[in-house]
Amino acid sequence: MERAPLLTTTAQLRWLLPIGTDRIETTASFYHNSGFYFDPGDEIQQRAYNLVNLYVKYAPHGDRWSVAAWINNAFNATVLGGAAASPYVMGGFYNDPRLFGLSASVHY
Repeated sequence: MERAPLLTTTAQLRWLLPIGTDRIETTASFYHNSGFYFDPGDEIQQRAYNLVNLYVKYAPHGDRWSVAAWINNAFNATVLGGAAASPYVMGGFYNDPRLFGLSASVHY
């Protein structure tokens, strides 16, 4: 069957650390995909891959604002997001590489 891996696994670990009246929230998630084919002829294959995402957030007492740092695809896995083939051409695209950033929120 197309786009049907034999095995997928997801695990997530979340930790809340109170610091006085403030808190730090961390999340680590792991996703494993055993690989699959994009077409019925088994010509275009996505090999097995793992994705790791990390997130840490600081929020002071009252949750009026927060700041966070995050990284998606921490180990820069190459994942084929889509593919198609015809008798004349084969094409596809990749999912995002490693992304990281900072974010801030204000709640009112």
